[in-house]
Amino acid sequence: MNMNMNMNIKQVFVWLATIITIGVNALAVILPLNSISTKEISDSFDTYFVPVGYVFSIWGIIYLLLILFAIGYTFIFSSEKKYIENIYPLYLFSAFLNCVWIFLWHYGFFFTTVVVMVSLLVTLILIYRILLQNKTQSWKETLFLHAPFSVYLGWISVATIANISDALWLLNWSAFGITGPIWAAIMMGIAGLLAVIMTLFKKDKLFALVIIWALVGIIVKFPDQMIMKYTGLSVIGVVGLALLVEFVKSSIKKS
Repeated sequence: MNMNMNMNIKQVFVWLATIITIGVNALAVILPLNSISTKEISDSFDTYFVPVGYVFSIWGIIYLLLILFAIGYTFIFSSEKKYIENIYPLYLFSAFLNCVWIFLWHYGFFFTTVVVMVSLLVTLILIYRILLQNKTQSWKETLFLHAPFSVYLGWISVATIANISDALWLLNWSAFGITGPIWAAIMMGIAGLLAVIMTLFKKDKLFALVIIWALVGIIVKFPDQMIMKYTGLSVIGVVGLALLVEFVKSSIKKS
């Protein structure tokens, strides 16, 4: 009886964490918090590793996927998949970090946002590792458990690079004399390398697609920066090739 009650309490907290996270992020746009939008703050930094505005619509997909996770946790896997109980505290912590980051960002605590963002990235990596260790071919697990955190982790990986770049710009870091566009091109290469690793070694196509989405957005925002444009297109091509290789390998295994 006590175990069932505890499970119910956990399910309620998962839903509360999900709803509060979505609500705080929505209010940041609707109000906006501190009378300034998230995009306006982002545009105030003279950095190049930032995508065009429409790319941030991916948050809508992330929120939808987090709702699917809450549904999966509550109604589908609560009893048959014991390992998701290990995700529970990490998920609550990730929701807390997400909300804290929004407030810190809007109220100008930019250096502290880096600490929170890195903490969020590490938390999502821990969740991702738990899921990988228990991965099966079930479409329900893919949709309700793995997809939410593949997309979320992919986007936060990009956001962490951007967040650190913003903080370094505030510090007037010289970037070893490297110009902003070249530095952004290097970061695009690092993001692409992550995507290739996740595709070929973790079989995670969604993570790679998120990286491609972000890189296209950066190219679109800075069309006149040739070094970024050609680097970005090259990286996208390499990631696309990795996706093709993984698709062919998967098809051969199934046949």
